Amino acid sequence: MNNSAYGLKYVMDEAAPSDNLGHALFENVRNGDWLMDYTVNRLKLHSGTKQIGLWMGSVFVEMKKLPRYLIPAYFECFVRLVYNQCVKHIVHKLKGIDSLADWREDMLGSLKTKLLLGSVQLVGVCKTASLAPVLLESGSTFAGEDAPSLSAGLPHFSEGIWRNWGRDTFIALRGLLVLTNRLQEARTIILSYASTMRHGLIPNLLGGGGEVARYNCRDAFWWWLNSIRHLCLNSAPDEVKSLLQQKVARIYPHDNSQYQPVSSSSVFNSLAEIMQEGLQRHAEGISFRERNAGPQIDSNMTSAGFTVEVYVDPATGFVIGGNKWNCGTWMDKMGSSDRAQNRGVPATPRDGASVELQGLCYACVSWLSQLSRDKNLYPFTSVKVKESSEMTFEQWANKLRASFDNHFFIDASSDNARYHDVSLVNKKHIYKDTLGSQNPWTDYQLRPNYALAIAEAPALCKQENAWKSLEVMHTNLLGPLGMKTLDPSDWKYNGVYDNDRDDNNCDLAKGFNYHNGPEWVWLAGFFFRAKLFVSKQRSLNVEETKQAIAQHLARLREHVDSSPWRGVTELTNQNGQFCPFSSPTQAWSFATALELIHDLNVN
Repeated sequence: MNNSAYGLKYVMDEAAPSDNLGHALFENVRNGDWLMDYTVNRLKLHSGTKQIGLWMGSVFVEMKKLPRYLIPAYFECFVRLVYNQCVKHIVHKLKGIDSLADWREDMLGSLKTKLLLGSVQLVGVCKTASLAPVLLESGSTFAGEDAPSLSAGLPHFSEGIWRNWGRDTFIALRGLLVLTNRLQEARTIILSYASTMRHGLIPNLLGGGGEVARYNCRDAFWWWLNSIRHLCLNSAPDEVKSLLQQKVARIYPHDNSQYQPVSSSSVFNSLAEIMQEGLQRHAEGISFRERNAGPQIDSNMTSAGFTVEVYVDPATGFVIGGNKWNCGTWMDKMGSSDRAQNRGVPATPRDGASVELQGLCYACVSWLSQLSRDKNLYPFTSVKVKESSEMTFEQWANKLRASFDNHFFIDASSDNARYHDVSLVNKKHIYKDTLGSQNPWTDYQLRPNYALAIAEAPALCKQENAWKSLEVMHTNLLGPLGMKTLDPSDWKYNGVYDNDRDDNNCDLAKGFNYHNGPEWVWLAGFFFRAKLFVSKQRSLNVEETKQAIAQHLARLREHVDSSPWRGVTELTNQNGQFCPFSSPTQAWSFATALELIHDLNVN
């Protein structure tokens, strides 16, 4: 209902400042009843909105009796009333978590309200983009095409095979579903993806309810596991137990299984068992070649790119994988220009140990170390690593913490230098973006990804180093709305994304610089969350940090108010300039802004 009224309200808002009843919208209403009838008929199609459609229809019957020149003014007044009442209802239903309940008197105009509406805008039932069906051991079935799924963004990812992305879903799930009290939808999506696990991975692209899923990313599993952590931390103990013990049917019971529609004869595993399976597979090493490798599933990737490898280094605890011919993390742009000869060349392979995966891993295994003390909640305490030795979750977390700053943080000390190739260092007091890449110089590029690690796992790194690195990031990468994806002093930097460009420039053709400069909005939420936490821990520049956050949120509100979608965009070009190739409303952009407001209120 809100989306139906919203489309009208945006156009009315355009006309309102000048009291322009001659606007095309009002001219349409003045000349006939089509728009009123269309609105009512659309609402009557859905059981959840049928009654309000009937009610609006009864009002429109009376409105149609007025002189035609009066109808636009009454129409505008009525639609605004309906819209505002819908917003009040939605906010009441969604505010849930106390940290999001600090409403101002001007509730309808608050940024938090506008961000909460993103949960309604981006999460809903889409018959053409079903989740994997979830069959419980009890025999009840849910999810599938009748369950709400989380669109990565609109309109580019609204339906069909492109709607459901594992990584995007679980980066956005906490902000759009957990913090908005839509916990049942969060559980449904988590369990649906659990049923699709294969090779110890969560699919990058969930096509056909999992029937044509691609398991070609290294980070979706960790974002999924991290979402489970956040959901459990926001749930009562009995709800945590119920979630982790819930058994679901597997659509791929074994790595080499064909897709198996769920039935009473399916293989069933509890969510805890599936979580442990993923962790164990990472610990022992994952290596396979994508099924149907070739142009039929990816017309750009070279043969070597279809090989997927991930493992855990038993000495450091680092999660490592990928190669220079594929993209296993969110920076997944693959070259596609023949003229520029970059087809099949990943712009940002980020192979090796990607910095944010270490943060997600530490956050999750530290949490499981605590959770597993109660065998009724999580009955596993360790994984087997190479040579059949055990590594407890506590040991895994300790190895990560002991190794992280030594291997990732670049400073001026001679002790630290032994972990780095000093000839490749171009910025100090930062964390490497990757460790052990096949293109070694890319390890040392200044990128915003270590903010994700600090925000999700602040205890992983030394707080003094974290603060220094965030200050460097603030100075070099922060834009008006988002974060530059690469240091402007880097020779690969270009801040203008043009996906239509196709010339001889291999660094730019077909949008090759997607993650080499343009400013991504969702990253700013993680950056400010990280900086807020560390500033409070160190009692350093706390008020200045809060002021910077307030300024960022003010710019974000202006952006949302000016958006035809009332959305938070995917990215901007350099210095916050509009990018016509950006998705105008993006799930993780909404979500991380809500998470920032949550942290600001809680802390």
